[in-house]
Amino acid sequence: MISATLVDDLMKQFGKGFMRADADLLAQSTTDDFEWHFAAGPDSPDGKIFRGVAGVMQGIAENRTKYENLRFNDVEYYPAGDDKFVMTARVTGTIAANGESFDLRAIELYTVRDDLIAKKDAFWKQSTD
Repeated sequence: MISATLVDDLMKQFGKGFMRADADLLAQSTTDDFEWHFAAGPDSPDGKIFRGVAGVMQGIAENRTKYENLRFNDVEYYPAGDDKFVMTARVTGTIAANGESFDLRAIELYTVRDDLIAKKDAFWKQSTD
């Protein structure tokens, strides 16, 4: 089983890099072939896939144009096997296009290889009215 200490260390570093859009911090916590699978997108059945640190930076930039005040609240993460861990959170923000606010539950499944994050696979509840 992956250790809770490794998961905690990875998430602290990755989380800082992600929220700050800091490519250097992201590179220190991810593999060279890292993949980020968005909850939605054209790369069926995987959503939209971004690869490497450059891809993460692109995904962050896209999120910033789609969402305002994007926040991850009540974040918890747990080891889930030899090479995986799960993060749960509430995601809040505003849709930039129409000003609608949202408050959704999310789960992300991370894969670890060589003590670095190799994949972030995001799943968000979807609000439909």
